[in-house]
Amino acid sequence: DEHVQVFAIHGMDHETQSAGHWDPLYGMLKSIGSFSTFDAPGYGESTVKSYFKSIPRFVGALGLYEVMKDRGIEDASSGKRVVLVARGWGAEVVMGLLREYEEMRDVDFRFIFIAPTPEFKFFHSFLKEIFKTAKGLLIWAEDDPVVPVNYRKYVKKQMPEMEEVVLRGISSHYPETAYPGTVSDAILTYMKRQ
Repeated sequence: DEHVQVFAIHGMDHETQSAGHWDPLYGMLKSIGSFSTFDAPGYGESTVKSYFKSIPRFVGALGLYEVMKDRGIEDASSGKRVVLVARGWGAEVVMGLLREYEEMRDVDFRFIFIAPTPEFKFFHSFLKEIFKTAKGLLIWAEDDPVVPVNYRKYVKKQMPEMEEVVLRGISSHYPETAYPGTVSDAILTYMKRQ
């Protein structure tokens, strides 16, 4: 759909995370709309991680903002629906975008967070208001060795309107790369209802 822009934000894992993290889901994400990803500076295996390591939260948000502006999304006036797909720490980049760039808060977003691990100590009151009614999807593996069930419940409580999919029988912190077909099905099922 030409009116849907999809941006994928990788996580912070120092072994595997970069823009290429989304390669297994590329075809599916592209089928939703115009698709973009970027190397979030200071995150994972991004190309400039050593320089920005001390300030990745702000730099990741700035990078996402610049990529979105480059695609014609500077505020809600673009008239486009924006799907932000983020895994792990990438959810913090999304929250940083909304913290730092007030004009982005009224964009028609759909959030798809895969095993999100944002820092809730930076979850300011306006973010609580945004995510209280935010539309989107939370995806978790049933047995995530990094994210305990209590944390999943806490995230869901902070984002009560977002749908939640727990991938039964799957043990992984990276279900999008370990089980790309299963994650693709969950995302496409959700997006068809939007």
